[in-house]
Amino acid sequence: MNEQGYTLIEMLITLTLLSVLTVLPLITFSNVREYHESEYVSWQLKQDFVLAQQLAMARGETIVVQPLANAYQIRLFNWDSYLIRPYATSDMQIRPLSLTGSSVVFNRNGNPRYAGTVLLRTNQQQYVYTLHLGKGRIRYSKQM
Repeated sequence: MNEQGYTLIEMLITLTLLSVLTVLPLITFSNVREYHESEYVSWQLKQDFVLAQQLAMARGETIVVQPLANAYQIRLFNWDSYLIRPYATSDMQIRPLSLTGSSVVFNRNGNPRYAGTVLLRTNQQQYVYTLHLGKGRIRYSKQM
């Protein structure tokens, strides 16, 4: 007898292997997306610190970067908001480590009012921002 085609068992094994091979990249890509999202959020916060610093110098007034419940804002010292940026993830937190007070304040000349460190936590990643006294000295690094 001449057999043509595949048996049911062969087809089921093939479909199972194909489905496993299809699902594996999806699991891996979600971790990669979270990693890149965390990297982008940390970079964005540094850029917003620099924006606040440059805004203080350009306008000649004190500028405050203040964490809120679900966002952080860049505001003028008279409480007018310049920028409100919602947190990118639900577990995102910004809190001072060695910085005096809960906000980062830039004086009219662009210098931070206080030197210190700020912690950003997002997607189970931690970044520490160091604000040095003097213009343009804001550094951040990922904590392992």
